[in-house]
Amino acid sequence: MYFIPAIFCLENICIFDKINVYCLLVTNYGGNMSKIKNQKLKLFYLAKLFYEKSDDNHKFTLNEIKKYLAENDITVTDPTLYNDIECLKMSGIDINSERKGSTTVYYLAGRMFDLAELKLLSDVIYSSRFITGSKTKDLVDRLKKLTSTYNAEQLDSNIVVPDRIKSHNRSVFYNVDYIQKAISNDVKIVFKYFSWLPDFTKSYHHDNSFIKVSPFAVCYDNDKYYMIAYDGEKIKHYRIDKMENVDFVDEESEGYEEFEKENLDNYTSKHFGMFGGTLKTVKLKCKRYMANVIIDQFGNDIDITECDQEPDYFFVEVEVNVSNQFFGWIAGLGGDVRIIAPEEVRVEFVGLMRRLM
Repeated sequence: MYFIPAIFCLENICIFDKINVYCLLVTNYGGNMSKIKNQKLKLFYLAKLFYEKSDDNHKFTLNEIKKYLAENDITVTDPTLYNDIECLKMSGIDINSERKGSTTVYYLAGRMFDLAELKLLSDVIYSSRFITGSKTKDLVDRLKKLTSTYNAEQLDSNIVVPDRIKSHNRSVFYNVDYIQKAISNDVKIVFKYFSWLPDFTKSYHHDNSFIKVSPFAVCYDNDKYYMIAYDGEKIKHYRIDKMENVDFVDEESEGYEEFEKENLDNYTSKHFGMFGGTLKTVKLKCKRYMANVIIDQFGNDIDITECDQEPDYFFVEVEVNVSNQFFGWIAGLGGDVRIIAPEEVRVEFVGLMRRLM
């Protein structure tokens, strides 16, 4: 019986799972355990009641608790029930009591996550494009088990994300797991990489052969997951939802010197939309109110100077991968951020705008 407290105090396991594990042990083990009746499961049923049906707005009297236990063929006296509730409290379950008229009521006051935190997590899951529709439902259903059945309905988000923009790659979670394990174990991975064609078929890179890299980090940018890795020549990044057949290679990772030169914290700010390009230091002239946009994109560690001739403007120098995506970002700011230098970058931007016109 010594395993009971160990199972019971694992607060990161849903109470349903605790009861199921315990019942499985009772069913499968011989000897004395096979003779255990519902009375021996009293604490588990009691905890199940508080986790499933109790919160700040739903509280139980002793008589109501005894009625619930009786429905599960468990009889208990008031003094025993007092002791059982104290036992649950000693195990770490936050059960409170308060007077309601002439009666004392009991309820679960604290959980691992409060309702506002669970709503935030469910909204993030619903709005994430890299999570498939079926996986979204599965994850939110599991989150619902961390609150009462009354609050669980509030986790059905009002955020509308059409299925057409949800990821079609169901293996993205497994890919992330493989990559993280490879990073932890300092080994290389292999995978196949594809792009979508207009007829919705896949076009595999490198003539459908495997790509071998040394993974160093996983980053999240513009609602997509990317792996940052060294391919034997330089640092590259890959969309994780476009990776297939990921597997480990019994070879030690390489490219440490290259990664020591790269500030991974600033990697996504340099690679607009995670597209490649030539890395250059670019000087921008910005209207003052654009400071928020600039700092959001490039962070606080940037060189901003005042424009003495025009107080409504400031200058900033940033390191970016110059690409059409970077130029598109500049154009999208409606002329309130302008490229000043280097001249060849400014000319390239003007040329692109003219071609588009």
